[in-house]
Amino acid sequence: MRRTGYKVVDQRTGDRVTSVTYFTEQGAWDDITSWQNRHDQGKRPDITRDMLVNMTVVPEERDRG
Repeated sequence: MRRTGYKVVDQRTGDRVTSVTYFTEQGAWDDITSWQNRHDQGKRPDITRDMLVNMTVVPEERDRG
């Protein structure tokens, strides 16, 4: 049986940005927004603005086992 989760990727390369699998698409977008807000406050120097603006959410199908 397969189930669908969501992952955050760099839309330029398709590379995964985080190892987290989200239960909902909205949850993934909420994290991206949170990272953007923290970056704007100077609290996420490890994430560049260029990286943030190129993040997108895509489905991730996984085997349920």
